[in-house]
Amino acid sequence: MATRLGKRASPRESGGASGFFAFELHSTEVNAPPDLVAYTREKLTAKLAKFERRILEVVVRLRDLNGPKGGDSFACHMEALLPHLEPVNVEERDHDLRAAIDRTVDRLDVAVQRHVERERSLRRNRGRKLVRHVKLAP
Repeated sequence: MATRLGKRASPRESGGASGFFAFELHSTEVNAPPDLVAYTREKLTAKLAKFERRILEVVVRLRDLNGPKGGDSFACHMEALLPHLEPVNVEERDHDLRAAIDRTVDRLDVAVQRHVERERSLRRNRGRKLVRHVKLAP
């Protein structure tokens, strides 16, 4: 579906149920071929499969940092939306677009894991009281 934001793709539009979560790719300045969209979706699905029930949506934004000046320098920004938690944002820059995507996916995996673990530990510790045992002198 074309929007004013550029190219937008999701697994539901392509007819495949390969993703566990909603997926959007926006590339206003970068000409993203369909194989790059599929590559990004597959990498995300493989890396984040263990969090399939915790992730609502992943939004990927690709930018050309040099713009019309020429040269190869790309930025890949990914945002994972988790229920009842703040969104997880990660960005990487590289001269190779696929390398930027790979590194961003790896960092997103670590960041989502950290958010989920923090939420689990907060939930476990909620309601617990800190008790100190003090010996009374006879």
